[in-house]
Amino acid sequence: MTPVFGLCDDYVTRSAALDPVAAGMQGLTGVFGAATDYSPDGFAAQAELNAATLAAKTKLTNATVKYDDLSSRLRAARIDLDAAQAAFKYKYSIITPPDPMADTTRSVSIQ
Repeated sequence: MTPVFGLCDDYVTRSAALDPVAAGMQGLTGVFGAATDYSPDGFAAQAELNAATLAAKTKLTNATVKYDDLSSRLRAARIDLDAAQAAFKYKYSIITPPDPMADTTRSVSIQ
């Protein structure tokens, strides 16, 4: 289950428990309770659920933004690495092998 789906599922389940009448009218099935609490405590519980869900949504949004930023930075670094490897491969290639039998002891005179 994805974090967003989990947040939505948790909200719907907890909201249905707080307001079983609305849950039944929306077609949700399950044992949520006999009646909705329309007292100030019931409205406060619903407001607390909404605030908690919005706070969790904000955390998920921030995490998603950070993930997208890191993902794009990793992608750019990977492209840079691939380009550097390709440049190195073609920059430092041996065209003619050196002659191991070449005489390196002879002297050259400059006139």
